[in-house]
Amino acid sequence: MFFNKEDITDVPIELANKLKELSNEKNWKLNIHKDNPIGIRHDKSLKVIGKILSGMPEKDWNTVGYELAKSYDLTHNKPSLIGTYGENDFRKKWEGIKMKERIKREEKEGKGSNLATDLVDLVYQSDLIEELFTDSYENSYAKIKVKDHFENVKIQSSKFKSLMNKIFYDSFGKTINQEAINNALTVFDAKAKFEGKKYNLEVRSANLNNEYWYDLTDEMWRAVKFSSNGWEVVDNPPILFSRLRHQKPQVEPSNNGDVLKLFKFINIKNSEDFLLILTWIVAAYLPGFPHPVLNLHGSQGSAKSTLLRLIKKLIDPSMVELTPLKKDGTELAQLLSHHSVIMFDNLSELSESCSDTLCRAVSGYGFSKRELYTNDDDIIYNIQRIIGINGINLTATKPDLLERSLVIELERISTKDRRQESEIDKEFEENLPSILGGIFDTLVKAIKLKSTISIKETHRMADFTVWGCAIAEALGSTKEKFLKAYGINIEGQTNLVLEQSLVGQALKKLVEDKDKWDGTASDLKNELEKVCNELNIDTKDQGWPKGANKLSEELKRLKNSFAETGIKITWFQGRKRFISIWKDEKSIVEIVANESNNIIDDDYNDSNDTSRIPTSFIIDVNLDDDE
Repeated sequence: MFFNKEDITDVPIELANKLKELSNEKNWKLNIHKDNPIGIRHDKSLKVIGKILSGMPEKDWNTVGYELAKSYDLTHNKPSLIGTYGENDFRKKWEGIKMKERIKREEKEGKGSNLATDLVDLVYQSDLIEELFTDSYENSYAKIKVKDHFENVKIQSSKFKSLMNKIFYDSFGKTINQEAINNALTVFDAKAKFEGKKYNLEVRSANLNNEYWYDLTDEMWRAVKFSSNGWEVVDNPPILFSRLRHQKPQVEPSNNGDVLKLFKFINIKNSEDFLLILTWIVAAYLPGFPHPVLNLHGSQGSAKSTLLRLIKKLIDPSMVELTPLKKDGTELAQLLSHHSVIMFDNLSELSESCSDTLCRAVSGYGFSKRELYTNDDDIIYNIQRIIGINGINLTATKPDLLERSLVIELERISTKDRRQESEIDKEFEENLPSILGGIFDTLVKAIKLKSTISIKETHRMADFTVWGCAIAEALGSTKEKFLKAYGINIEGQTNLVLEQSLVGQALKKLVEDKDKWDGTASDLKNELEKVCNELNIDTKDQGWPKGANKLSEELKRLKNSFAETGIKITWFQGRKRFISIWKDEKSIVEIVANESNNIIDDDYNDSNDTSRIPTSFIIDVNLDDDE
């Protein structure tokens, strides 16, 4: 190899001599006699370092080669890269160039066995991986840098594979074989599982250290953080969320928004229901507790589907706004796991198993299925979701599901008030930033107020009841009005359950005539059949229990519903198993509704004039956009 004198000007003579000794006979020039200003110093340095490495054996790279590269940088870069960014950053660039040169040599020599290892090192040197980690189900993830933000992607995802392909192609101008990629993936997967942290990834909403987060699912991976101190849109939030393909980006909420603009899009029947729906929507941004199923019913043309679709768009925008109910339990669990809020449209009936699955999804439950038939690994779903359903008739009639529901009836929209969906969607999109901003304003107030809420006794959905009181007050209403509205709704659900049961109808009549009854199940069956004769109930009907044991099963199913109307049922074990039935002083419905003497005024009750709701029910505010 031949060096011209000017090629190695200002390089320490001992290093230059050593380079001459180590180089082969191929002639090349370092071209290091010119200074490099800002703008070209980076690219020029990379080329020079590459030539240094290519001209000497690998065993001397970290000694002679590195010192020569440092000397070149400090002498000819104005200012030097080491002085600007520090030696650690310079060392990373050096390691990256070393990796490229090593791969080139291995390919020339026909060695491909280390290509996957080299690819792993090359990806690390790219500085595009911020962190490797797993979620609570042991799925491996990487937090990667994409342009000016970070994203959480599964290591086995096509996006992470594309990232590796890009890094390799940008380095060498060609693609890498699939085997090397697959082998590299196993390394990243292992490092995530055995060296990375574990994070609980959520869909759309999360709670971290008493601060709430809402994923905007936009391309910048931004999120809204809200707490009692306020709310803000945050760039590069903590590792909190996983993304799914069906999710659509949410608009950025506006400051000084107005949540009551929602009123224009809700075909509500009365003031109590409007307060309940509004409270339910705001509470849906708060994760970590059971939310009742929003159960809409009404005749054709009452905009049930439209309302669910707009609520979905508001809370959890998705390409799948409404979905049919999956009857298969495994498919239903998987579907629920992929949405924060899921809306089941146009249901005609709910099977016992589907009703049970929805109950568990509200309360929170774990579900597993086999990953592959070739191994024993399970895919685990831990589900607690916010659910809406609709149908012409009330489809959720099982007591357990009704107890976890808000039942809202919508009225048919008159011909003169009908609008095209495209027109509604356009207006909704225009109002969405303001509505969303108003919701976050309300949540900030509600979080502050929640600690002041005190309720002596409450319904089964205790967390929702407390949050509902706080949200109602944050909206400018009162906890008493919310409790009254919720109590009326619960009472309607309870009456419906008992009316649909032949035993329920007969027992209600029995307790009306007798404040207390004691006896065996057989005695009670005989007593109730006498009542059935008075009520013209056919005891040969398939809904009537055929034996005393079936009667006991039906009573246990209805026990909570009876309790909410003030009828208590208890079983005692002596020589015989006795049943005791009596009237309580106050029903749970009355307790919830009358938590305070300040109840909803009479002029709200049974009001079907929806135009009066904004001024008569929550806040004296005009919803006209022009004011």
